[in-house]
Amino acid sequence: IIENNSSLAVLLVISELTDKVENTRLKEIDEFKDKLLAIVTHELRTPLNCIIPLISTAVEAEEVPEEIRNKTLRPCLSSSKLLQNLVNDILDYYQIKNKKIRLVMEEFRLRIKLEEIHQLFEVQANMKNISLQILVDENVPEYVLSEPNRMTQIINNLISNAIKFTPPGGNVHVFVHKAKNSDTLQFEVQDNGPGMPEEVIQNLFEDVTSSGKTNFSNPDIRTNPTGMGIGMSISNHLVQLLGGKGIKVESELGIGSRFSFEIPMFIQDYHNEEASFITSRRKENLSFQVPATRDHFRCSCQNVLIVDDNMYNILSFKAQLTQYKLNVLKAFDGQEAVELIEDLQNKVQSCGSDVCQRIKLIFMDYEMPRLNGLKATSIIKEITKRQNIPDIPIILNTAHNDSETKTEASKVGI
Repeated sequence: IIENNSSLAVLLVISELTDKVENTRLKEIDEFKDKLLAIVTHELRTPLNCIIPLISTAVEAEEVPEEIRNKTLRPCLSSSKLLQNLVNDILDYYQIKNKKIRLVMEEFRLRIKLEEIHQLFEVQANMKNISLQILVDENVPEYVLSEPNRMTQIINNLISNAIKFTPPGGNVHVFVHKAKNSDTLQFEVQDNGPGMPEEVIQNLFEDVTSSGKTNFSNPDIRTNPTGMGIGMSISNHLVQLLGGKGIKVESELGIGSRFSFEIPMFIQDYHNEEASFITSRRKENLSFQVPATRDHFRCSCQNVLIVDDNMYNILSFKAQLTQYKLNVLKAFDGQEAVELIEDLQNKVQSCGSDVCQRIKLIFMDYEMPRLNGLKATSIIKEITKRQNIPDIPIILNTAHNDSETKTEASKVGI
């Protein structure tokens, strides 16, 4: 009996050790998959950030023949943006799975944000002869406090799907109104597309964080071969993160579908001047009008520095910036950028004039040899402070989209 008990005890210990080893192995596999996903999506975004602006510039170029613009460039641009959206969805999936999504609450003008959304999809709707309308009730306040980027992402996804599945000549309507007796805004996106059966609706928001299944390309969804992608599941999670209960779906075959959600918006009956200025400035930046942009520069020659170790990224930036009469300088790593800033400042001091010398804006890459973007930014900020010259605005240009990178960038003054 004692020997049998001893044997049993040994077996139990071995079993417990085996479970621990297996759990450790599974954890290592999950961590490897997460790291691989982050690396792959980062490497995909880097070339896309170059391809899309270059094609956009070519589409707008007057010397490009109309036939090439419509039959070659526009399809390339649409396909590139479709791939970019897929990559962004994968990144969001990764952040949701690892609970790394960071919400930045801020006051903004809701109607202006909705106007921008309408402008974004207007061309796409017109190509299918679809009537796209965004209707806002009078009781919706001008200023609200929420997360504008994530709210926009949710609405964009719903409108994009509605236009995709609505036949030519159809209607896509967006309704926004304030819930009675609460600081909650209700959003509805309605279309007269083919509709969906109940079994499709039940799997529409398949949980990408707990299930092994994802709707990357389900040919059965809404009877369209392109599918709705994981964007719907991500949008549903974002609604919940913003304080809502998720997206509700009502659909009838042959009639259409209606998607709705509610978000507490911390509605403001007031606004401060600073918030108003920020909103106004954003509107100018989005339209990127030459007069509004050039007003930010005080000398006759607008020097902009692009710091990137990828030549194609520099070419992409340069193609866009030269349209606005900006003089583009380049550096291939952080160390070269610091040396260029110091050299230009020495020239300014020696001649006593900053005309056509001083850099007014810097686009800074993150990962570079010798000196990365964050360290280079810290040194440049020290140079401007030491020499008592105006601070140079620095914009971080990177495929990294995690909260840690944003926090680190803010700490050094980006």
